[in-house]
Amino acid sequence: MRNFSLLLLLITAISFSSCKKDPSTEEKNAKNLIGKWFLKSVTEKNLKNGTSTNQQTTPINDDKKFVEFRSNGTAVDLWGDEFNYKISNSKITMRYNEDDEDYIQDIIKITSNELVLSEEDVYTEGNDTFKYITEYTFTKK
Repeated sequence: MRNFSLLLLLITAISFSSCKKDPSTEEKNAKNLIGKWFLKSVTEKNLKNGTSTNQQTTPINDDKKFVEFRSNGTAVDLWGDEFNYKISNSKITMRYNEDDEDYIQDIIKITSNELVLSEEDVYTEGNDTFKYITEYTFTKK
């Protein structure tokens, strides 16, 4: 009986130590983010008190409009300006070298070939709340 218990303990220990840990969402997002992303479209959504008042998508067909994310946490934007970035949960925080301000965007979708980032601006005027959402859709070539 003692040998059986030791064998069972050994099998359990081996099975736990051989389990491969799945990479976190942050690790997957960071890995997928590396590379050159070309701006495909910009969607602007306007809401008043939670109800959509306007939505417009503008397609972008310009191979000069891209963002390149590097594995060392730096990137270059559409205008050639460099910035640092980090991913936390489903957000990307960007800080330009000449700024002391963080720019935070939500990661709506990220795959090996599609990236959708979103930013929003909310303000209240009287009893009304206005929300402006801008979504940037990129593709990796």
